[in-house]
Amino acid sequence: MKLSYDFEKFEPPHLTAQQLNAVSRQRELARQTIILLTASQLIYICLAVAAYVLAPHSMTASIILMVFFGISLSGSGVIAVLFSRKLTNKLRPVSSIGLA
Repeated sequence: MKLSYDFEKFEPPHLTAQQLNAVSRQRELARQTIILLTASQLIYICLAVAAYVLAPHSMTASIILMVFFGISLSGSGVIAVLFSRKLTNKLRPVSSIGLA
């Protein structure tokens, strides 16, 4: 039987339990971030649809919703930039193992 992989050719990376736990925490953080981003996008969609539906009945309420939508969208953009800078600085020194 022919082996499809040559295990003697390359040496696997030397990992400790601490490094594996760090990679696991990074992946969990990435999953949680994706869930949070998805939830925030759904909230923004709901705000925009509510403003659109409310426009024929009360233009003032619709404008207030759109202003709130704009403020929360810009605020979340600022928060995203700050967190991404913090996380990229925090995750750089970890091992060369990717998050894929």
